[in-house]
Amino acid sequence: MDDNSIKGNISALREESDISQTEMAIRLGIDRNTYRKIERGETRILNGRVADIARELGVSTEKLVLGYDPAVPGPDSRLEDCREAFRQREQALVENYEHKIEELRREIRGLRELSDTLKEQIKDKNAIISFLRGQKSDNG
Repeated sequence: MDDNSIKGNISALREESDISQTEMAIRLGIDRNTYRKIERGETRILNGRVADIARELGVSTEKLVLGYDPAVPGPDSRLEDCREAFRQREQALVENYEHKIEELRREIRGLRELSDTLKEQIKDKNAIISFLRGQKSDNG
């Protein structure tokens, strides 16, 4: 932000606050002509003066320098709304996928148990078949 923009902001905010240049000079503890030079751009504004002027006008230094208060929702608030909606949707997707992953893990555990049971049954049936084959050859 350049000095001219800041000086324009100072003048506009002072007028919005119904404060005269004389009153502002008194509040800042400077001569009226010195203050007029600040608003006209004839005197370079020092950082300390910016904070003093902002305090006397009852605004933040950001508002004085930028012309708006960044803490107040502005054009970027829609962007923040979109970001928040995206974060919420992302969180919902993550939770949904984590739930599905847990369901699949339970299903895999169940299938492994079934597989182990089937292997045992096959082993038992093979033992029975071997036994019966041995009985048949003994009888034969």
